[in-house]
Amino acid sequence: MSPERDPAGMSRWLESTTFVQAADEGIVRKARELTGSARDRVEAVLAIHRWVHRNVKKVPAVSLPSAVEVLRHMKGDCNEHTYLFVALARAAGIPAQIRVGLVYLDDAFYYHAWPAVYAGRWWELDPTLGQEAVDATHIALLEGELGAQLQLAGMIGRARATILSQECGSDGRMTP
Repeated sequence: MSPERDPAGMSRWLESTTFVQAADEGIVRKARELTGSARDRVEAVLAIHRWVHRNVKKVPAVSLPSAVEVLRHMKGDCNEHTYLFVALARAAGIPAQIRVGLVYLDDAFYYHAWPAVYAGRWWELDPTLGQEAVDATHIALLEGELGAQLQLAGMIGRARATILSQECGSDGRMTP
């Protein structure tokens, strides 16, 4: 799959950063392996999503997330799943960013991170939970890496919300 031309401002969502090492040789190699036969950007995104969801072991983590370390050890929580996904997407030429906020599970809100990719419009998905399009349980509060995540630390556990409505596709499922 070759990178598509994107509207102005997308280049920052393709950059390699301290924790999202999209230019790392191992990340680039894995991205090519996963997306090499993809016919379009959506197919490439889904290939990365499915691989991360199926292969990264879901365990609590207390370290700073690093895509290279996640690829090496293949374990972590939502941060590790998201950082690896974003690095692989960027390495494949797909603009990607990190969303941080809350997810509603088991009658409570919890801190959560998940990626968004640009495929004609921003599309949020969750490789930790295996959702190809996030549902109304995800409430994005900020976008960004470590700094954005630290901004949320003081409010986790105190948030309350009521879901007033949710929109679905014609088949009744959330769609990208």
